[in-house]
Amino acid sequence: MMLKSMKSILMSGVALAAVATSCGSASAGGFMLREQSAVATGMANAGVAAGGAGLGSIFWNPATLSKFSGLQSYSTVTGILPSGQNMGTTAAYAPFGMNSGEIFSNAILPASAYSWQLSDRAWAGLTVGTPYGLETRNPVVSATSPFAIHSKIMTYSITPMFAYKITDWLTVGVGVQLQYGKALLTFGLPAATTPTAAVAQLKGTGWAGGVTAGAFITPMAGTEIGLGYRSMTKTDLVGNLAVPGAYIPTSFSAGTADIYTIGVRQRITNDFDLLAGFEYDKWNLGTLPVVNTLTNTQVTLSGNPVAVPFNFKNGWMVSLGGEYRATKDITLRAGLASERAPIDDTNRRPSLPEGDRFWTSVGASWNFSASDRIDFGYSHIFVKNGNVSVANGPIFYNGTTKGHADLISLGWNHTWSAGPSSVLVARY
Repeated sequence: MMLKSMKSILMSGVALAAVATSCGSASAGGFMLREQSAVATGMANAGVAAGGAGLGSIFWNPATLSKFSGLQSYSTVTGILPSGQNMGTTAAYAPFGMNSGEIFSNAILPASAYSWQLSDRAWAGLTVGTPYGLETRNPVVSATSPFAIHSKIMTYSITPMFAYKITDWLTVGVGVQLQYGKALLTFGLPAATTPTAAVAQLKGTGWAGGVTAGAFITPMAGTEIGLGYRSMTKTDLVGNLAVPGAYIPTSFSAGTADIYTIGVRQRITNDFDLLAGFEYDKWNLGTLPVVNTLTNTQVTLSGNPVAVPFNFKNGWMVSLGGEYRATKDITLRAGLASERAPIDDTNRRPSLPEGDRFWTSVGASWNFSASDRIDFGYSHIFVKNGNVSVANGPIFYNGTTKGHADLISLGWNHTWSAGPSSVLVARY
């Protein structure tokens, strides 16, 4: 019976991940998407490595599986409402329009997580979702079109994991990431009189792998500490570059970040917990990845090397939140966060007008039965204005950027079957 339940909830999770549409990256640094839990959305991701995201916490730290008894599933859907635009000051094609207008579209992002307690000391788990995604659309005819028209990056990831409770106060966990990625980049080719006399389209698909690992510690009653690691994945995308009169088979790499997280949950009173978190994102992308032919020859257009705009810097996020148990069935939460983006004035491009962020979040949970809980989370993200300056031979664009984003998340946690207690015993 348990195996049938596990099969049905896993199949529903895979189907849910497949409906992710038009993801914009205004919700996280680079093209990272943190929307793995409505609980986390309602608390600005505070304490996610220490279980602050509910079952969704296993995305950041597989060792937090030990917080969940029996067989449980968690499904969340987040509405991403981003806004961003480029506003030109000087450009080679200024007469064709300096301002991009809105370049993001609203998106729906699902994610799911599962835990299965195998014994009083062992757990298996799984996450399914879209950890990275980006889609922006600049005007086809404008001063920005030689650098960006349509940009879309999507990943679909499944991460099986295992956790083991070594002592009553320490659990460790490991997992394996399996990720499929696809990319499409459309841009105008430099021309003498018009920004879109010719258009190029680069696309590719590929698979990548990575690992996750973590530790979950309860050093004393009321204190929980989590350490999580989610490795980078490097996808070799094989596809083609289509230009007027030519169709070139190509390959290029799209790397993601090494994610290090630290989370703390501290019981302040019987009804209130304080949570804090720190995340460090090491992007490993100091230079622009180049595009090669399948025979490993660098591709050039108009004498210039073709490269993908992913030279991100390292970033970080610090967050603080609180949870208040208003009744035995209702929990209220809120949080704040400050984020250093991996893009600044030195590497910003028209395809991704982002900057440093400040998060404000609120949320709530309702246990409407002994085995079911509904979560709600809302975040507003303030994005710092920035400058953009790019050039390709004689073609250039200089301007400023602005943006913001709203996140609305709903989640459902269901306990399919009971199991041995998984609550860690505090060490005194």
